[in-house]
Amino acid sequence: MSKLLVAAVFLTLSIVTEVNAQRQTANITHIQLQKADVPASNYEVRLEILEISPGVVARHTHPGPTMVYVLEGGVTLLIDGSPSRSFSAGDSFLEPAGLPHEAYADKPSKIMVVFVVPKGSPLVIPATK
Repeated sequence: MSKLLVAAVFLTLSIVTEVNAQRQTANITHIQLQKADVPASNYEVRLEILEISPGVVARHTHPGPTMVYVLEGGVTLLIDGSPSRSFSAGDSFLEPAGLPHEAYADKPSKIMVVFVVPKGSPLVIPATK
């Protein structure tokens, strides 16, 4: 009986995590361009284009460093412990691993993102705080 209860708890947690991840990216479309393993490591690199609808991108973290280049439109980035910064087409910035942040786009925007993550890790983890 206790094994069944533990399994039910893990299933519930996994469903909640998936729902939160879907909410996290409700206004973002991911277009994967490339994915490659980093030689002699447990990491992979993913190159994606993210199309962001106007609105807030909820607080989240990344399990590895994330490099961003703004292709179109613009975003305002709010990283914990730092003043907000706005970026327009042609600007780039770095989102450090594990540091909670959120963003805002006031018009449709497009960014190119390089994710460096441990193999099998999610790209985005909803921040709880």
